[in-house]
Amino acid sequence: MRKLCILLLSVLVLFSCVKKDISKTFESKLDAKLKLVMKDPNYANKDKQIRCVIEMYKNLDFILKDKLERVGLKVVTSAGNIIIVEGNAQSIYNAARFDFIHRISLSHDYQLKQ
Repeated sequence: MRKLCILLLSVLVLFSCVKKDISKTFESKLDAKLKLVMKDPNYANKDKQIRCVIEMYKNLDFILKDKLERVGLKVVTSAGNIIIVEGNAQSIYNAARFDFIHRISLSHDYQLKQ
């Protein structure tokens, strides 16, 4: 009986540790430079657009474009599991909540010519 309890507890602890690694918080998906730009008062308002690179877990860009557009991002181009999008800070935060997104980083030309 005691061995069974120890075995069940060890499986429970192991599963809880693995589950923490699998589920990322949405803020951990954002690049450090992108977080700084999004906190900048010039880009925090809804009028300024930021260009980002989204890396996904799978090659599903043709299916997921409409989901990104629903949260307010404009898809510039896509290739494989990488999509380049433009949007404001709030729409980028909303897109980071999707499970299929692995990482969102700042594009080299993040400020759009206006």
